[in-house]
Amino acid sequence: MAYDAAIVGGGIGGAVLANLLARQKKRVLVLERNPGPSSRVRPEILWPATVALLQTLLPPSTAPRWLLPLQGLIFRRGNRILVKVDRNSFARVGVDPASTDPNQTRELLLGTGDFELRRGMEAVKSLFDGQRCRGVLARNVATGQDQEIEAAWTIGDDGPGSVIRKGCGIGLATRPFPMDLATFALDWPAEFPAATVHAWICERPHKSPLLALGAVPLPMNRGVCLVISFPRDPPQDDLVQTALAGWTARHPLMAAVVGEREFPRDMVRIRLQWGHAERYGVPGAACLGDAIHPVSPAGGQGANMSVADAAALADLIASGAEGEDLIRRYERRRRPANRRSVGFTRGATRFFTLPEFAVRGLFPLAFWSAPWLPAFVGRRLVKAVTTAFQERAGNP
Repeated sequence: MAYDAAIVGGGIGGAVLANLLARQKKRVLVLERNPGPSSRVRPEILWPATVALLQTLLPPSTAPRWLLPLQGLIFRRGNRILVKVDRNSFARVGVDPASTDPNQTRELLLGTGDFELRRGMEAVKSLFDGQRCRGVLARNVATGQDQEIEAAWTIGDDGPGSVIRKGCGIGLATRPFPMDLATFALDWPAEFPAATVHAWICERPHKSPLLALGAVPLPMNRGVCLVISFPRDPPQDDLVQTALAGWTARHPLMAAVVGEREFPRDMVRIRLQWGHAERYGVPGAACLGDAIHPVSPAGGQGANMSVADAAALADLIASGAEGEDLIRRYERRRRPANRRSVGFTRGATRFFTLPEFAVRGLFPLAFWSAPWLPAFVGRRLVKAVTTAFQERAGNP
């Protein structure tokens, strides 16, 4: 059977697109390589426009499982609080951030729409008739059996190494994000205020590669911790672990987060690449999310960009746009917004590639000085972060 859309990858963008197209009565197939829910946990911040769209797709009864409105932020250096933000502070600058467990949100989206989902299927290559993509060759990861799947549109939501993007001959020049990241999941400590992000900046920076640690609350009384350290060649994992052990010994709140975990044995290490693809698709095939613009956590842009990509693609397919015209209109709508969002990662990369002594000195200074910014500057910065991924009137 030929599908109206074959979506390769069941990330949040692909899952949103599947739901939106299914509501248009399109025949949609989602191919997901993992046989079950992902076990890789990471923090994800959703901005208001993204939350509003997801709320139209997920039943209200599921909200406690995927949506946690944040109540505040606390940044510390040792026992000293550098910045403390509460809901009133959010209201003054006009922002309403929310935290989500991207795995839980994606599973809810994949389980609610009227479309076909095949797990344990990976894309092998894009299929073409002349210059037009006609579908994808998919392989069952358990049996090794291949199957040709034909679709009017093949959509790649298959990450930075996208088989669909590569099969379409679309280049994506990436750069490494110049910090090492590691994550682990946790039960949210009872000692912490509910729904409040906590972060610590290393107080003895000359002792180890460790720079900072953050704990982000998730729905259902869960959380995720992000450990940030300077890359070393060869790696100096023992020094990072020594710094973590020192922190937990000196600070009970830190001990409540880290517990008995050791770096990197009890964590998932992440090496990020970032960039922006030269094109977003070809006739019959398009990409979204990390397949065309992988980013770092800077600015909390990733999931929001993917969802906005999906909404634009669904709108264009509903309009009857075809072939090169759809790709051209898709890029006109999304590239300016995605360029703005990638800019946060570009800026963070420039900052973290400064000499290490400069980063260590300026990093806490940035947080300490935040409360002294004039109100209008703060509002402009917040608006830039929370709306960069959105399309704006006047886009070409």
